[in-house]
Amino acid sequence: MKESLLYEVVPEYTVMISGIEWLFIATNAHVLGVIYRPPSGPLELFYDAFNAILEDLSTTKKQVVVMGDININLLQVSSLNTEFLNTVHVNGFTNLIDIPTRITSHSETLLDLCLTNCEKEDTMAGVFTSDISDHLPLFCFIPRLIEHKTHALCST
Repeated sequence: MKESLLYEVVPEYTVMISGIEWLFIATNAHVLGVIYRPPSGPLELFYDAFNAILEDLSTTKKQVVVMGDININLLQVSSLNTEFLNTVHVNGFTNLIDIPTRITSHSETLLDLCLTNCEKEDTMAGVFTSDISDHLPLFCFIPRLIEHKTHALCST
């Protein structure tokens, strides 16, 4: 993190237990989170904990971005995926990634996500094509809102 950026870790959202690794930080205007669920991590524990965090974050006035690898193929149609995506939407979030993030010679899966409560028109997110990992890297850009001062024009 940039040294000049003032932030603090949000302890109630930061979890490091078997099957769940999450880190959330907050600034004056944003909450940023990174999440990881290993492929063998318990789904029910993940869903319950993640739902609780999204419900809590849904009440904040801050811009929220949560990115990470959940190792759940969101391209696959299943009742669990439908329930997960419904939880995301009900709490006012949108997943900005809708293309495969892990591509092998025999499969294409969407295992990584970028959730935000920002308006979709105000964000830019996507997937880089790179072979630095077995997952493609994600990016999310939310332009900083700059307050423009208006000056009265004086004429004589």
